[in-house]
Amino acid sequence: MHTSEEQREAVALRGLVQVMTTLHSARDLGVVLDAVASGVREVLRYDMAIIRVLDPATGTLRTTTVAGPDDAVASLTGGSVPLAELAGEFAIADRTGDVYFLPHERLPEDFVSTWVPEVEACDEPDAWHPMDALYVALHDPAGQLLGVLGVDLPLDRKRPDTAQRELLGLYADQAALALHRTKLLEQQQELLDSLIEGNRRREDMVAELAHDLKGPLSAISGHVEMGLEHVTDGDRDELHLQGIGRAAARIGDTLDELLASPAPGTPSPSSAAPEELDLLETLTEIVLVSTVVAERRGIELRITSHGPDFRVRGDERQLRRAADNLVTNALKYTPRGGLVDVVVDGTGPDLLVTCTDTGIGIPADEHALIFEDYGRATQARRYGIEGTGRGLPIARRIVESYGGSLGVASEPGTGSTFTMRLPARIRS
Repeated sequence: MHTSEEQREAVALRGLVQVMTTLHSARDLGVVLDAVASGVREVLRYDMAIIRVLDPATGTLRTTTVAGPDDAVASLTGGSVPLAELAGEFAIADRTGDVYFLPHERLPEDFVSTWVPEVEACDEPDAWHPMDALYVALHDPAGQLLGVLGVDLPLDRKRPDTAQRELLGLYADQAALALHRTKLLEQQQELLDSLIEGNRRREDMVAELAHDLKGPLSAISGHVEMGLEHVTDGDRDELHLQGIGRAAARIGDTLDELLASPAPGTPSPSSAAPEELDLLETLTEIVLVSTVVAERRGIELRITSHGPDFRVRGDERQLRRAADNLVTNALKYTPRGGLVDVVVDGTGPDLLVTCTDTGIGIPADEHALIFEDYGRATQARRYGIEGTGRGLPIARRIVESYGGSLGVASEPGTGSTFTMRLPARIRS
């Protein structure tokens, strides 16, 4: 046979399970706090249960939930209590963990309560007095006060013993969890709002910069056209001017993308109709434009090819961007006297582009890092080589959008080889 005490505990635990189920299924804080207050009143058998939530800005505890008689709900709902006042009550109360019991005889003579149950006081030692108070402090996992659960008038008219106070603490834990979850959600929303606002400002700044650069870029293109009118066909100056013109056109395309893109600098799936291009010709132009940089740095830059056909179908601007990032990257990390060798191989079903340099190299455990946004290898930072860590991630995303791949083979001090594979299905 179960004792009446064991039966009460079993009922209390079943009620606690119901509250926990509500906590995990409901997204609304009010629903969870209502379930806690109602559970305390109906299952633990108190005439009134109240939950107050701390407002750190004002230092007050605002009443959010009241379960009890109509007069208690009317008197207590929407009210607030200064935290300092409640802290004073806690200081003279008997404490068991986060549970505080304040017997009426310790209250100051001038103490005024917002609501007092209309019952006669009893002189028995363990009897509940109308002015007795029982609270549970609600803390987050870090120990910060979130609020307070208060109860009044046990229906058996007796002051709760240790076991009853522990049960009350278990219910209070659910209220604390709900408040903590709400606090985390609010912090996450604030962070999200901040990120959205920061991104909007960045987009505005990028758009302004892109717009401001369009004017000078048009002037450069105009001067290139004028210069080409006064050079001899095949002259080295003509090749340089043509390289400048192509570079200016690429910058113009990038600026247009920045002005149109909701995420500046990140290539989105191309909406342009696929066009046929000769990737060898594209890479030859890239190498030609980069020759000036290579010569100034004392680097040999060369391009070779194998196979009869290097045509693919795709967005010429994006594929050029991916290939250009490989060449630019190789030149950046290759010291004076080094070599950058670009090879285009069209002999197999897939089209392969390898870019091999004699640069500083990359540790094997950092190969994945360099393809992450803003990821930079240790060697690059150690040598003080400037970079944003954006070129390779962008190149890989472009290549993968066509079903291809971009990988690296490298060790420190031995240089690097980047291999770009474009699948047979996009070859013309």
